[in-house]
Amino acid sequence: WAKGRPKTDTAMKMAPVPAFPIPTAADQLPTKKFKLPPGFKVETWASGVLDARALRQGDKGTIFVSTLFVANKVYAFPPGKREPKVIIDKTEQATGIDFHKGSLYFATHKRIVRYDGIEDKLDNPGEPKVLHDKLPGGSDHSWKFIRVHNDKLYFPIGAPCNICDPGEY
Repeated sequence: WAKGRPKTDTAMKMAPVPAFPIPTAADQLPTKKFKLPPGFKVETWASGVLDARALRQGDKGTIFVSTLFVANKVYAFPPGKREPKVIIDKTEQATGIDFHKGSLYFATHKRIVRYDGIEDKLDNPGEPKVLHDKLPGGSDHSWKFIRVHNDKLYFPIGAPCNICDPGEY
């Protein structure tokens, strides 16, 4: 023991290292505990998406789901399917998505891109058109939630930290 520190018989207990997170299985979701008004019911439509953040529906019925910190993916559920399909992978803070006129708009904390005709190319979306690639990045509040409205794309620029001088933000 260091000089001046009391010696105790109590050992310090360390928390175990958590396992890598995985999506909750459909049969483990607490839907049976929901309290609903008469005439309403709840069911699990799909599962298997880790860290879901945003949900958009394409013109042809494809459901797109974005993620944030853990998964770093964008998933698609083609019409009639309830199993997620990874269409964009290994992308930091893959949060911001919107669907407009046949295109999937996708934003990370560093760039915004567009996948044209995505619903016909779910197996191979190809390279996106880069709309903006000079976003400041960061880790705390810089992920993007985007929206296309009246043919204009709206997105935030969040501070790159909790307690800092954000500079030109």
